[in-house]
Amino acid sequence: MAEDDREIFRLWKIRQNAFQMCRDRGFLVTSYELDQNFEDFVRQYGDRPSEGKPARSDLSFLVSHEEDAAENLFVYFADERKVGIKTIKNVCLRLQSENMSRAIMIVQEPMTAIARHSVADLSPKYKLEQFLEAELMVNIIRHELVPRHVIMSSKEKDELLDSCRGSKAPTQLLVIMGLFADSFYFKGSQFYGKEKCKGRIYVVTGANSGIGKEIVRELNYRGAVVYMACRSMEKGYSAIDDLVKLGCSADRLHILELDQSSFESVKAFVDKLNSLTNKLDGIVLNAGVMYVPRYQLTKDGHEYIWQVNYLSTVLLCESLIPLLEKCRDEGRVVILSSNAHLWINDLNIHSIDRRNYWSSVKAYGRSKLAQVMYTVARSAMLRREGYLVTINACHPGIVNTPLFRQVPILGSSTFQSVIAPFAWYFLKNAKDGAQTPLYCLLSKELGSVSGKYFCEMKQAEVNPLVENSEARQALFEYSLEACNLLKDEKAVLRFQMNSTGLLILTQRSSTLKIGIEFLLLKACLHVKDTLFISVHENLVRQLTTENICNFVQHTYNASCSLDKSLDVRLMVDSLKRIGDCKRKLNPETCLLLDCDLSQLGDFFTSKERLHLPMQMVMLHFDKQLADMSGLSTQMTTFCSMEKFSKAPQTLPMYKHIVLGGTFDRLHDGHKFLLTIALLLTKRQLTCGITCGSMLTNKFLSELIQPVKERCKIVEQFLTDVDPSVRLDIVPIEDSFGPSIDDASMDCIVGSEETASGILRVNEKRKNKNLPELAAYAVSLLQVTQKNGGVNKLSSSEARKQLLGSTLRPFEKLKSKSESKPFIIGLTGGIASGKSKIAEYLNHWGACVIDCDKIGHQSYSPNTAVYEKLVNTFGKRIVNQCTGEIDRGCLGKIVFSNPAALKELNEIVWPEILSLVKFQLDSMKERKKIVVIEAAVLIQAGWQKFVDEVWASFIPVDEAVKRLVERNKLTEEDARRRLNAQLSNDEIIKNSHVVFCSLWHYSCTKMQALDHLLQKHGVICGSASICDHIDWPNALTIFDAGKEMKT
Repeated sequence: MAEDDREIFRLWKIRQNAFQMCRDRGFLVTSYELDQNFEDFVRQYGDRPSEGKPARSDLSFLVSHEEDAAENLFVYFADERKVGIKTIKNVCLRLQSENMSRAIMIVQEPMTAIARHSVADLSPKYKLEQFLEAELMVNIIRHELVPRHVIMSSKEKDELLDSCRGSKAPTQLLVIMGLFADSFYFKGSQFYGKEKCKGRIYVVTGANSGIGKEIVRELNYRGAVVYMACRSMEKGYSAIDDLVKLGCSADRLHILELDQSSFESVKAFVDKLNSLTNKLDGIVLNAGVMYVPRYQLTKDGHEYIWQVNYLSTVLLCESLIPLLEKCRDEGRVVILSSNAHLWINDLNIHSIDRRNYWSSVKAYGRSKLAQVMYTVARSAMLRREGYLVTINACHPGIVNTPLFRQVPILGSSTFQSVIAPFAWYFLKNAKDGAQTPLYCLLSKELGSVSGKYFCEMKQAEVNPLVENSEARQALFEYSLEACNLLKDEKAVLRFQMNSTGLLILTQRSSTLKIGIEFLLLKACLHVKDTLFISVHENLVRQLTTENICNFVQHTYNASCSLDKSLDVRLMVDSLKRIGDCKRKLNPETCLLLDCDLSQLGDFFTSKERLHLPMQMVMLHFDKQLADMSGLSTQMTTFCSMEKFSKAPQTLPMYKHIVLGGTFDRLHDGHKFLLTIALLLTKRQLTCGITCGSMLTNKFLSELIQPVKERCKIVEQFLTDVDPSVRLDIVPIEDSFGPSIDDASMDCIVGSEETASGILRVNEKRKNKNLPELAAYAVSLLQVTQKNGGVNKLSSSEARKQLLGSTLRPFEKLKSKSESKPFIIGLTGGIASGKSKIAEYLNHWGACVIDCDKIGHQSYSPNTAVYEKLVNTFGKRIVNQCTGEIDRGCLGKIVFSNPAALKELNEIVWPEILSLVKFQLDSMKERKKIVVIEAAVLIQAGWQKFVDEVWASFIPVDEAVKRLVERNKLTEEDARRRLNAQLSNDEIIKNSHVVFCSLWHYSCTKMQALDHLLQKHGVICGSASICDHIDWPNALTIFDAGKEMKT
């Protein structure tokens, strides 16, 4: 048993090292094969070598060379203890059958003399190498001599061994253990990839010292040409001298001057680089500054650290991406950021250059946070554009470099003379710091991973602010403007997006799943609002009805999976071969084609060609890629249920089709259903839009769009995609509408969810002696979530996402001074949870003015309001014991009499407003956010005095339940009070942001914080909004609540 354990471990180790040897020789070896753990090995091959489990021959494998796929290597593990002629003959037969010429034989004992002679005789036809198993027990690659280019003589080896013997052994052992601990705990992950760089061209900024210099050295060792961007040419040439002494090739090292504190220098660098090379394989943006002793602006008018670390990085990246697009494989951008970005809780682009916003520590952290946000934003855009360029950021670790020594205490003479000699033990050196950037730049394992942040060669956590998509986009747009890229005609063309686009499909591959996904991603680069898709007549002729239905489903599935909100509309009349898509063309439309314009033949007349849009884009899709993808499998458009019609064989089929639904916030699932209905329709389509009592039990029904708006949106969509069909869009207040009365109807279409309702329609028609309708139930679209899960498209979920978001933009009063605080008006019905929201805002540093409390103060004894109330409603409202107004008694009077309520409001409201204004004036300089909590905010017309109205609401039945439980009211009294206030619909109509407290408090809390983060506190807001918010505590809540929101 013990012998088996030792033997199986030996075989595992030998096979691992054999794989490593193959990779070192340039053969393709997967990470799984190289790093297969012992448990997986035993599970796959067995753990009883004595019983032939595994047999050694089972461990044999075949690998291909990374540069020549036709060059294969067979690695054979011999079962025989002594290998003879027979074994060699079998190996040669295997080579012959596989058309190979090279093999490695791993043997237990040396070959017999006859076998060795036969191997020699086989050369040069077959090249056979042999290794003893014992020789492969150690992976010598992982135990590298330093410096690795120094080869010791035999005498030097003997002297070194003698020095480690005898009395020195214990001391040497301690040193070795210390070095191991240092390597394991402080030096970080090491990049052992053997990727070759011959013929590749790279740019490394900050290359004259530290991490940049080490990256240049490694790239040069691997055969690359490197352009070293250095601020000082003198230091650059000195760095080349050092690198040549270390064995680098000088003819593949080039110095270019670059000062990132000057946009002029950056542009000169780019121009010079463009004159020297027409392509790049990778860029390492390493240059930066950690500390400056005082606030200072560059000559371009930006804060010094911000421009050097961030803006110039953006300018370089944007300027060099065109060169990366021309590389033979996949261009890579690596931005050296820092974990310092995790400490930052605000990034205000409007204040970044101001003196009062600056601090030496935060300036560095903010620049690094911006780098990571830019990385994520730019990666998404590159992916949508379809470019083979990846961009990642990384943290190299805490490295003892000149950059690190810029901090005064670390660069002081005391630190350098006393502490620095020992710092190497606790800090990484430049070589160790270069490992993660090299991994991001070269590793084949990384593949097409983009938009990520790495630490120790692994994806690492990022600041929560990085995950804010609106903040990232705002930062990106600001960056283009700050770098003057929007004044560059070429740059403007790259970032210009049309509001509307028309995509014309001509290729069969474009209708496949992978094809339409690719084209939509490309289209996102050029179109921001609405994209119409038309299928060329010649292509439609090639498609069966099943092909067409599946293409529709592929299109809307791909649309709902896009990162950005693009309104995709598939032109149904083109699929019927009856329409002219050119009706959608105008000078502002972007025309997109999946072929060259010349291939369209006479599709455009000579006159039409003269008036084609200025913006025309060819989106070429590799047809062979579609053929090899295996993604042309068909989907199920129609549900096959009992009593339902079979999938149609021809299009169109029916004269008059009917369907119905809520169609709230029209999404791709609705479009899919409506499109299928149009495909089946010859003449007329009736669509019922539910309203009234049909919406009562809908989830968050208060947020459903008005029925007139929904009817208009549906009609506009149907007209856009097929103007040939006569439409009848009608509101319906029951489940059937006109479907059970109109004899001209011959088909009904619904979704999988409404299948039972479709069948009930036919039952009703049968009872009325009307012809039965052909019935089709369309499958639901599935949207893939970021976490890999799959959910159905849902209007209910869309309404939930509106909570805490901006329903309509707010407009500041023109007369408002910037010195005044930002004012949030918080309102809502009784028991709606608005006081909880006020409590959250107060906890985060905002000042809350409770108008309910102010109202009580306004009619305290001996005030003018008190006297008016007593004179109006009589002394019965006065508590005889305390002399104060009895609010309970007053409430019973006014809530049962609308006229009395109006009188009360006319007396109290003006006084409350006066007191609120007084408080606002007193805190003008002290508070940046003020919340006015008032249930009557909208009725009183006070919304004109605030910057943004927040409202909390709950369904009426829930409010009644809460009042009965909390205030001990009868249900009748509770409803009377609710009827005396504004309806939920009226409150929502007058609000900018709404919340619903049906869920746990943490959910509403997170939504409120999320709104502050997105709209006010980070990127998009003014400088003064969230300076006083307790962000560390707030961000903790944000993290905790995010899961609940999902």
